[in-house]
Order: sequence, then structure tokens, then C-alpha cells
Amino acid sequence: MSVSDTAALCQEQANSTARSELDLLRQRNAELEAKLEIDRKKIDKLEAELEAEREEKRISASEEIDKVKKKNADLFENFDLKRKVANFRKEQELKNTTPDGQMPAQERYVGIWGMNEVIVKDKEFTECGKCPQCDERIRTVRVKEIIKKKLGNGTKALFSF
Repeated sequence: MSVSDTAALCQEQANSTARSELDLLRQRNAELEAKLEIDRKKIDKLEAELEAEREEKRISASEEIDKVKKKNADLFENFDLKRKVANFRKEQELKNTTPDGQMPAQERYVGIWGMNEVIVKDKEFTECGKCPQCDERIRTVRVKEIIKKKLGNGTKALFSF
């Protein structure tokens, strides 16, 4: 065998080795591409699930926001009603008092004796003008005085306040 034959034989063996390595690399590349494709499908599936979960959370959050907005609107309406009631009470209080802070003259039905009605017209219902205890005490005293004068000591009257 000559040197050129040996070189050709070595070259042929090197080529066959290179081909077998190339075939192995191609096979390994095909396997890795198949595995990569499977992983891509898994990733796509997980992304779809994640997007669906996000959408559910978005819907849930928007429903929660709607509930809070409705509750807020109800609270504002309640607040407006309370403010209107407070303003109405202030207006009524202003209507029921005179400029000097005293209660206006009012008629109170006190009682009936037969066909005679006893009515008290009182410009000074209260001593201090503020507390209901003074108001009740003065009315009681004034009514008793009027009944004693009009009806006498031994009579009884039906009272209605």
C-alpha cells in the first residue's frame, strides 16, 4: 500500500466518521426541535390559561368597583337626605322662635268641663327658653291656676297635651 492509498483510506474513514457525527448531530437537532415545539405548545397553553384567569380577575374587580360605586352613591344620597332633614329642622326651629329667642304665643288645649273649653294662651312657655323641663313645669302651674279660677277647687278636668 502506498502512501497515497493510506491517505485516501484515512480520508475515507474521516469522511465516514464525519458523516456519522453529522447524522448524530442532525438526529439530536431534530429531537431538540421536537422537544422545543412541545415546550412552545405548553407555554401557549399556560399563557392562554393565565390570560383567562386575568380576565376573570378583571371582571371580578369591575363588579366589585360597581358595588363600591353603588354603595358610595347610596351613602351620598343618604348624606344628602340627612343634610336636607337638618336644614328642614333648622328652618322649622327658626319659624317656631321669635327674634328674641322666645317661643311664639301658642294656644294649647287644656281640658273640657261640660261645654266650656279652657284654652291657655301663653307667650312665656319657658323660663330659660331652652329646656323642656321648664316648659312643662310652667304649663302645669299655669293650667292648674286657670282651672282653679275657672272651674273651682273640687272639680276634675280631662287633660290633653
